[in-house]
Order: sequence, then C-alpha cells, then structure tokens
Amino acid sequence: MMKIFLSLITCFLCLISCNTWAQNIYPEVKIVNKEFIIDKEHKEGPEKGWFDVPVEEVDSNYAYEWDFHTNAKTWVYANAWIGDVEAWVKGVFYVDFEIEGLPEGYSFTASQIRAKIKCFGLADSFGIGTADTNYKIELAAGLTDSIDYIHYDWSHALRKATIFADTDKETWKSWDFVAEMTTAAAGALIGEIPVVGDAMDVVWEIAATAWDAIDCDAKVAKKGWVRFINVPIQAGKRYRIFLSNETHVKAVSVVAGSRSIKVDFFKKQPFFTQETKKLKEWGFGIEDVEVVFPQSVIDYLQQQDQPATQETETIQQEVMPDLYFPRRPNIYPSTVITEADSANIEVFAGCRHLAAENVELLVKIDELGWQKLANFPILNPGSPQSKKINLPQLTLPQGAQSKGYRIESVLDPRGRITENTKANNEDFVFVEVRPIQRQLKTGRISISPQKKEYLESENITIDVEIENLSNVGLRAVEAAFFYNKSDPHHVDLQEIGRETVSIGKKSKKTVSLTWSVKKADFIYTDIYCIVDPDNKIAESDESESVHTSKVGITVKTKEVTEKPLEDKSLIEGVDLAVED
Repeated sequence: MMKIFLSLITCFLCLISCNTWAQNIYPEVKIVNKEFIIDKEHKEGPEKGWFDVPVEEVDSNYAYEWDFHTNAKTWVYANAWIGDVEAWVKGVFYVDFEIEGLPEGYSFTASQIRAKIKCFGLADSFGIGTADTNYKIELAAGLTDSIDYIHYDWSHALRKATIFADTDKETWKSWDFVAEMTTAAAGALIGEIPVVGDAMDVVWEIAATAWDAIDCDAKVAKKGWVRFINVPIQAGKRYRIFLSNETHVKAVSVVAGSRSIKVDFFKKQPFFTQETKKLKEWGFGIEDVEVVFPQSVIDYLQQQDQPATQETETIQQEVMPDLYFPRRPNIYPSTVITEADSANIEVFAGCRHLAAENVELLVKIDELGWQKLANFPILNPGSPQSKKINLPQLTLPQGAQSKGYRIESVLDPRGRITENTKANNEDFVFVEVRPIQRQLKTGRISISPQKKEYLESENITIDVEIENLSNVGLRAVEAAFFYNKSDPHHVDLQEIGRETVSIGKKSKKTVSLTWSVKKADFIYTDIYCIVDPDNKIAESDESESVHTSKVGITVKTKEVTEKPLEDKSLIEGVDLAVED
C-alpha cells in the first residue's frame, strides 16, 4: 500500500512539474508602464472685432484626465461672438512593455505585435447668425524601441500611421491653425522603416450601435487592433506603443452671430443631445498588448529545458515558406455598391523565404454561406500575384438604408503547406450595399458660334452638359430642347428636338443639337433644355430647378431688299417708256 501511495505522489509531482514546464516554455508580455502625456495650446481672438467693435464674448477651453488603466479623455471647445477663437490639445496614451521568459539579449522577429485600442468621441457645433466653425481630429498609433525621451511628437517611431482622420472645413485660412493632414485615410502609412514585408494595419470591430443615432458634425466610435507586422524584438529591451489624439477647433463669427465648436472625447457640456447623454464609452486608450511568437522561440525554450547532462545542439528555425497578403484586397467597382452592381474582389498573395506550390485561396462570405476557391500554381518570394473573383449578388434588406458584408480571404485554408506561422494567412474587407439613388442635373447651355445677335433661320449649335449624380449608370437619358415662342411672362414652349444618351454613374456628358434659329415674340428668344422631360426616370429630386436650364439669345428678323433690274435684261431697241 505504501508503494502505491508513493507512486501516486510521484505521478502527481510529475504532472505538476510537466505543467510548470509547459507554462515556462512560452514567453510572456509584461506591461511595465502606462502614461498619458498632454500638450496643449490655448488661444483667443482679438479684443476688438469688425470696425473696432469690442468683442462681446470670445472664449475657448480644454480639459483632460486619465485613469492609469486603459482610458484617457480630452475635450476642446471654442465659442465666438463677433470675433474668432481657436484652441488645440493633443494627448498621447502609451504603454511600455518587455518580453519575459527569454534570456536577455535573445533576438527574434515577432510576426505580429497587436495593441488593442478604443476611440470614442465626437465633434459638434452650434451657431446662429453669420458664423462658421472648423475642426480637426487625428488619431495616430505607433511603435518605438526608444523610451529614453518623453516627447509628444514621436518622430522617431519605428512605425506610425494615421488610423482615423477627419477635418471640416477645407476653406479655413488661419496660419495659426495646424496644417492640413497629408494622410487622411485609415491605415495609410505616414512613415515606416523600409523593410521588405513590414506592414501596419488596423482591424476595427463594429462599434456600439447607439453611436449611429447621433446627429453631429463627426463621430468616432471604434474598437479594434493595431497590428505591427514583422517586428524585430530583443529580450530585456523595453518597447513603447502609443495612441495619440490631436484635436483642434476654431470658431469664426463675421459681423454678427454666435458660433460654438467642440471636439469631445470627455462627455462634457455644452449642447449635448438626449442621445449623447446616454452614451457610456468616452475617451481613447490602449487596453492590451499581445505578441505573436514564432515557432523558433518555442523550439529554443524546449531545447533549454532539456537536462543539463544531455548534449544539445542549437536549434535554428527551419526555413519554410511564409504565405501572406502583401496588400489589402481591392473591391470593384468600389467598397460602396448598390444592388444593381456586379462586384468582384481582387486578392493579392505573396510568399516569403521559399516558393510555395499549388497555393489555395478561399474567399468566403459566412453570412451568405457563399465561398469560392482559387489556386496559385506557384508563389515565388518577391513576386506577389493576384486573383480576381466574382462576388455573389449582394442585396439590401427591405427598408434598410445600408448593409455591410464581411468578405474573408484565407490562404492555404486546408493547411497543406508547412509554414513557420499561419498568422498572416487571413484577411478581410467590408463591402457596404446602399439603396439605388437616381438623380440627373442639367448644366449651363452654351451656343456656338458666339455672337451678340443672330439672324432668323441661321444655324447654331446648342450644347448642354448633363450630370448623372446617381450611384448607378443611366441608359436612355433623354434631353429635350425647346424655345419660347412668346415672351417671359407667357411661356409657350415649342420643341426643337431631342437627343438620347447613356451616362455612367457620377459622370457628365455633353449633348449637342443643331437648330435653325427662330424669333420669339420678344426682344430675345429663350432656349431651354429639359432633361428627362417625360419623367421616365424616378429620381430623388424631381424639381424643375435641377432638370431645366435656359439661355437667351437676341434674334433679328432677316430683312428682304429689292434688287434693280439689270441692263442686260432689257430688250435692245425697244422703248418701254409710257407716254400719254
């Protein structure tokens, strides 16, 4: 019995030992510091406004706080009354981390370093009279391996990108205002180390639906992951991931009026609506940091865990293919389509280190249960390829104004190719389906040749530009030309002729017609062009103002003059004089 008991104790200790070994062989990310840096600038407008009238009220303000965990809040506000004012604030939330469980100085390349972030805020304005407001929001994320300096500019960041940017308006001219962003697209790189295969992207999650109901100038309601791809890491060294939020407001009042503008990541007054008061998530910050370790790190730790008496060799990572997406997929005709559009996706695939043969590509829409498989016969390092795949017809639920579809791409979905990591084998893109909206608009009519006045029956060419503002192309668009036979007070339209054209979505086309001029019962003759005169196309705005253009020309009646008889027409020798 004692032997059995000792055996059980031995097995139990072995299980504990094995479990401890399993935990120790995997390195960990240790968060060593979190900080929030604020940099601010506060300006007020002139003491006197137009014509030396004293400014009655010009003020601006800002506020900020953070909770040492995952959240920072900023608020900037400007109000102008017969004057102008602006304010600016920039907050940077950063996290310092290092790798535990590896010998100091051990180096490897992390396939991904992921920072879980959140950003909840809005821009809103209020005004009366003649006034204007401007604002700027720029959210940027980055990674740096130098934490010896504390500076909000982060110019030495290894990788940095604008992950959200919004401005309104482009018309401001203040030299004091921060320069317009050169990068305004989510995920567009501003500066990055030029290393082959390095990348940075953002994967956004769907935000709280409550934010969709807010009526304001701009809103940010985003959660997601900023992913830094292929980052060289050294154990024992500290790294810093930051999320910066730069906001700037400017209120301008001209002659008279009041204008207020705020960018709020804080939930502060003024002019909150009932909907915004109910919202709970405000601010921005970094919630977590994860590192995806390559298999070579695990192999190294397993080797180090072997008994010291056992001779071991240095295990080097075997060179294997590494499938990845060198760029985000393209959606044609665009990522915003209508039910009438036939869309397709172009997926770009590449392979690092070694060539890979018969690489399968799976494109799928789980919501629809749709998928399609394609094949790359061979992917060589440094030579990315692409495949175009037709997507199924994407529809809009009845009564809905928008519907998003997630389209996923997976390389080697059945795992037939041995790789060091599968972390780069999946990607996705969203396509938004919107209702079909048709809208036509006529432009200015031009006449050639250009003259001060025209003779009746003279031939002229009438040109008019028709614009298709629809989100679909339109066929058989009819343009009818008329002239007013009467006067401006008594319109009597007489048809000149019609032309039929097809116009692509969001494009323009010029329609021409030749006319033998006729004179109206007035000093000048009005020429009309009416697009879709019989209302065959159902449009959002059917008003005459967007469908009709006219121009007036002066028409002169052609004078008839009598010519004298020529001498040669008279009969020689005959006197045609009449005598009494």
